[in-house]
Amino acid sequence: MKDALERDDGNDRDMLAAEYVLGVLEPSQRQFANRLIAQEPEFSRLVEAWGNHLAQLDGEFLEKRPPEHLKTAIEDRLFATTSPAARRSGVSSFWRPLALVTTALLLLLGGLYAYDMSRLIPVAGDRLVATLSSDGNEFSAVVLIDAGSRELLVTPVKAEIAEDRDLELWLIRDGAAPAPIGLVATGAPSRLPISPEAARQILDGDTFALSIEPKGGSPTGQPTGPVVAAGKVKKI
Repeated sequence: MKDALERDDGNDRDMLAAEYVLGVLEPSQRQFANRLIAQEPEFSRLVEAWGNHLAQLDGEFLEKRPPEHLKTAIEDRLFATTSPAARRSGVSSFWRPLALVTTALLLLLGGLYAYDMSRLIPVAGDRLVATLSSDGNEFSAVVLIDAGSRELLVTPVKAEIAEDRDLELWLIRDGAAPAPIGLVATGAPSRLPISPEAARQILDGDTFALSIEPKGGSPTGQPTGPVVAAGKVKKI
């Protein structure tokens, strides 16, 4: 995809932005997308738009488990010539990737063909971006800020922590103590509330950082765990 994107700035980049937000890109593609976010304002706005769009879709549907007999019937048709023991061992590895890929494709194609992306991209207010990374490339995320909105969009690219811990986002200015912004999910974009006044006070050159905190966030209002990723704010 990388070579195609270097030649074509149209639909391929729209697709890349959507796959970036869905979290289905390969590591090399994620790194390429991170560079585009930092260097190209238009691509940054596409990522922001897809994050908003998919977050809205996520809230429109309630989780509902299908009846167990339905899954069994499908497995019987798919694996009619396979013994029950072999079928049980093979179904899990087949079923879960298929479900994940199908869901991602439905969201992606539905968004590409059912929505006009120009309607989803905000047109007012200064926009800023911060690409957060670590020295060992174990954690990375992108923070998008629109001075005219009431939210920050935080998209984790690579972030895995223990179940009894949370990632917390901080704003750091020269000469000031870190200011807590909110908790960040590790597997999906997070929309953190912020007042337009506070958003407008975030400046080019400020720093965002992620730290690992106890469940629920820092008990002191300051980072208590290791800072695992950080990045400078840039105007786009």
